[in-house]
Amino acid sequence: MATILMEILGKRPMMEKGRSEERMRRLLDQQAAVSRLALALGERRNLDEIYHTVYQHVRTLMDAEAFIVSLYDQQTQLIHAEYVVAEGSVRDAASL
Repeated sequence: MATILMEILGKRPMMEKGRSEERMRRLLDQQAAVSRLALALGERRNLDEIYHTVYQHVRTLMDAEAFIVSLYDQQTQLIHAEYVVAEGSVRDAASL
């Protein structure tokens, strides 16, 4: 029993190191994705291009069946859809 316990305790630092390395890899991947997005956004000149660029980058990071950019109007206290992608197609946000 003591031998098994010692073996488990001996592997613990290796397991923690592996988790730490994986976390660092994920953080590095996220930072690289943010950097690529920042570079791509610097080349865009209008809001639709910016929204579409953000959508494309979000799709590389996760499943995004729908993507909606909404704006809050403080005067009317309403939220308005500004840009909508559903099922891979840009939709008319005004019709929502």
